[in-house]
Amino acid sequence: MKISQHIFLAALAALAASCSSDNLPETLSGNGEKTPITIAATISDGTPLSRAEGKTFASGDQLIARLRQVTWNESTDPNFQSVGEVAADKSPRTVTFTVNSNNMTVVNDRTQQTGDLTPDAPLYWDDFSKSDDAEHDIRTTGHYLQSAWGFCYNGNTPTTPLTDDGTITWTATGNFDSQSTFTKNDLLWSAAQRPISYSHAAGDRGTLVIPYTHAMSMITIEVVAAEGFTTGNLGSTTATLQAMYTSATFSAPDATVSGQTGSQNVTMLAGNEGTNSESKPNKVFRALVIPGKELALNATLAEITNIDGNNYKIPVTDAILKAWSSYLDSGKLKSGVNYKLTVTVAKQAIDVVAQITNWTTIDATGEGEINFNADVTSSGVTNDAEGSFDLYRSTETDGTSSLAYATTSEYSDSKWVNNPPIYWANGTTSYYFRALTEYDGSNYKSVGGSKNLARGRDVLWGTTKAHSGTAADGSTFDYAEGAAIAPRTGNVPLTFSHVMSKITVNLTTDESDAKVVLDGAKITINGLNETGTIEVKDGTVVLGSTTTDISDFAAKSHPITDVTTLNGYVVMPQVLGNEIRLRVKLADGTTYSLQLNQCLDSSKQVIGEWKKGTHYEYTIKLTKEAIDFVALVKKWEDVSGGGDANLDWD
Repeated sequence: MKISQHIFLAALAALAASCSSDNLPETLSGNGEKTPITIAATISDGTPLSRAEGKTFASGDQLIARLRQVTWNESTDPNFQSVGEVAADKSPRTVTFTVNSNNMTVVNDRTQQTGDLTPDAPLYWDDFSKSDDAEHDIRTTGHYLQSAWGFCYNGNTPTTPLTDDGTITWTATGNFDSQSTFTKNDLLWSAAQRPISYSHAAGDRGTLVIPYTHAMSMITIEVVAAEGFTTGNLGSTTATLQAMYTSATFSAPDATVSGQTGSQNVTMLAGNEGTNSESKPNKVFRALVIPGKELALNATLAEITNIDGNNYKIPVTDAILKAWSSYLDSGKLKSGVNYKLTVTVAKQAIDVVAQITNWTTIDATGEGEINFNADVTSSGVTNDAEGSFDLYRSTETDGTSSLAYATTSEYSDSKWVNNPPIYWANGTTSYYFRALTEYDGSNYKSVGGSKNLARGRDVLWGTTKAHSGTAADGSTFDYAEGAAIAPRTGNVPLTFSHVMSKITVNLTTDESDAKVVLDGAKITINGLNETGTIEVKDGTVVLGSTTTDISDFAAKSHPITDVTTLNGYVVMPQVLGNEIRLRVKLADGTTYSLQLNQCLDSSKQVIGEWKKGTHYEYTIKLTKEAIDFVALVKKWEDVSGGGDANLDWD
């Protein structure tokens, strides 16, 4: 039955053929000529909540109607509530009409008609009458022909057989796996119709209209794939209606549905993936369901599964209830209505919030004059940062060794924006996230995917911070730092830390000591590693093999303006071997040398290496006789102590 989801099947017309002459006697059943009934049928759009999609019968469609002779006083009962059935030769009679072809003629913009119908046996007015008995003669005043009820269920059968009073039990399928399945479940019915009288005028016997309508409710869901999806992502997508009735009793005469039972999820009939008017991928799903289902606010109406691995639940919202309110019966689905819903889905974008952890500070004291120059206001504080950074990610299954560049995130309009956008793959796949950025003295900027390190470049490494998160299913749980993050609607918090070390060298002397003139002094540190790389998975620094000197304040990426201070210079984190020495040369040629791994912290422990994220400050007091020296290493907790360090003459 080529009857689309948005139609009313209407108007079965019984037109009486005339005799050869108006003044000839009318012939009755028996040996004489019978007066035939001519049939026509129409299909109308019906009551859809969206555009109609077809008004065509298919060849082989079968329309069942219960025809009978009735008595009726039209003047006292205009709504024919007191119609009485009259027993006649073959009255009442259940007739099956077969549609011979799908050729249709247009009645109006909503209706098409065909007259190419064949009843299961010839139909005559005489078959519903007794001409010799006025009480049973359909040609007498007050006697009429009526369609008491009608059904159409092509290719399927009722659960309980059709009764003479026009009731059946109909069971709905739970899986619309084909158009054939859809067609077989498209139950049509017709209620009791207004009777028509026999006309004695030849060629005008009256018209019996039998409008068939949809007995089932239909739900149509158009899925539109928006941000994050591309053509082909809907190829394997399915849609399932939740908790629909399985069976009910349909009474055609009064168009009522009762006795709904059962509960089942219904797999909708999937159309082909296409594009909508905005050229976005779309796919239409349809299903026929038993009427009477109440749409409760916030209850799940449908689940959309596997849009590129993503699953979605469609709740009954207040907006849906308001849009459909005129077509609901006390909030319940009605017969003959197509409830259409357009669902636009988008992948959940991955949002990041970046924070910069300032240099770790370790305080140490020694003999001498200490100048403390910290770049944090307090230990342990993280601050929101602006700028941009490169984000890397890998799935939990692939592990952190497979981290690959994913996007560059830039702070814009008070939020972090990813370019290109990145999305959660689905509702279950967790990701590791790591990030790299560089501080140029005033801003944080993307390193362009580079994993190389170089002396003078303040590179920062980011990882997911320890926090409590909310997963896509609403569950919450704690994440350790650097753990894989499950899909979520909230942001992914990142915290950054410096991967390099930083040093400051201060030269001082007693103001009363005119023998030491700091003006024009030069500072050199020899044998420092110059380059390296960073492991994105854990922020580990791998040193390169090249070593060079820091000399005469020549670091171009961090120019020094104070001739007596090497201030906040970024170096590779490294072990301080015996060969690494700090040298000072005064303008008068006096030279001083210090072996850096002889420096002690406040607890008298040797400072044998520069650790990442740590700022070391050396204050050296120069005299002609001796050099007093102090090393500062800034730490989380405040510590105090003292120690001696010798500065050797070179």
